[in-house]
Amino acid sequence: MVDWQSTHYPTCNTLHEYEVMKTHWYSNGTMYVMKADSYPKILSTEGFWRDVWKGADYPPGGGLRKYIVLKTLKWNHDFGVLATENHRKDAVAMERLSSSPFIIDIYAFCGQSTITEYAGIELRKVLKRATPYDRLRLAYESAAGLAAVHSVDYSEGKNATMAHNDLNPANIIISDDGRAKLNDFNIAEFLKWNITGNKPCGFQMSYPNPDVSFSNSTIEELTLCTSCQNIHMV
Repeated sequence: MVDWQSTHYPTCNTLHEYEVMKTHWYSNGTMYVMKADSYPKILSTEGFWRDVWKGADYPPGGGLRKYIVLKTLKWNHDFGVLATENHRKDAVAMERLSSSPFIIDIYAFCGQSTITEYAGIELRKVLKRATPYDRLRLAYESAAGLAAVHSVDYSEGKNATMAHNDLNPANIIISDDGRAKLNDFNIAEFLKWNITGNKPCGFQMSYPNPDVSFSNSTIEELTLCTSCQNIHMV
């Protein structure tokens, strides 16, 4: 275990400084209707833990600075220990990986909510219209993001301290500049070291490959299996 795995860096003041709510209304003669340039807008309700919103960051002087993503806990979940720990890990993982250009950037985190950079298209939704070159580039960028996850503390990859644990084309997002970026770390595994056996502690993946047992996974197995699954999709 390394020290950062148990840390917690809430930035509640920063999160609440974002003026994500901006509504404009007009009357159609019988009722008031929200205009199309109002925010936030729902982006996705498909996730198990949180809803995803598209927000707009408005600076104090007016105008639009940039679009952002706001994730909030679904109404059917309690603010319990499991949800809190999952979203702590999500925020800590993105913080540790902030140097990688293939990981979504986090801007703020508080409790169950995070604000990240806006990247609104999932990898699975761009593949049909992607050229062969773009498919190859997206496969490389996805693998590069995974390599960053597996080498947080050891650049040579001899001892991974983090595993994404939910890597699939729905959790690889295309940024505004066209890059593939890994997203959604809320069921990530922070890996420990077995000092008795002098090897990484194994874990059970949430969605294991049926051909590979991950109860005592090595970093090579994790990288090969999850990379091949996503590259095959691309």
